[in-house]
Amino acid sequence: DWGTPSGSGPGGGWRSWLGGMPSPGKAVKWVVIANVAVFIICQITGGARSPLYTSLAMRTDLVLDGQVWRLFTFTYLHDQHGLMHVFFNMLGLYFLGVPLERHWGAKPFFVFYTLGGFVAVLLYVGMTTIGPLAPGVPLVGASGGVLAVLGACAVLFPQFRIILYFFPVPIRTAALILVLLYGFNLWSRGANAGGDACHLAGLAFGVVWGYRGHILTRWWRQRA
Repeated sequence: DWGTPSGSGPGGGWRSWLGGMPSPGKAVKWVVIANVAVFIICQITGGARSPLYTSLAMRTDLVLDGQVWRLFTFTYLHDQHGLMHVFFNMLGLYFLGVPLERHWGAKPFFVFYTLGGFVAVLLYVGMTTIGPLAPGVPLVGASGGVLAVLGACAVLFPQFRIILYFFPVPIRTAALILVLLYGFNLWSRGANAGGDACHLAGLAFGVVWGYRGHILTRWWRQRA
């Protein structure tokens, strides 16, 4: 089930907090803190009109004008009209990121998570420059990185079961269902087609990294 495998991983056994839930590693903890902090700051400084929000959100037209930091910073922003976007992204990152960080270590995990968000947005950039989506529409959210984490976990921990739309399902089944849902919405140009392009690209990146990333992770550890 969610994040319940036994194992020692980096740093020894899993200490518990909040009624027995596994304690997050350094990378997961600080990514969650950063996302929540940025969300709160945006809320108290104007929401979607906050200078922080407008400066960091992904917009292809502004990236092409030289504001390349948006390719990375958008993953630390979330929809300002409610809590569900940031809540579910951080919940997924916690439950799936904790075992993955334990498996790889904090630095390799953070690099993987950051690359997942970056690779995810590249498909969005393509769809807004040569495809059907408007380049001036802001894109925010950690979903690309979180879906990359899910993809890697589906490869490395196939015994996991996750809650998908209130039902517990094997993680690989969940990944396949999400691919079908995101793919259909992207093909039909649904309301969140741009976001679903990121979801698909992030998930695909995670699967590939899950199969081949151990080579790069080993190289990283040797040089760290």
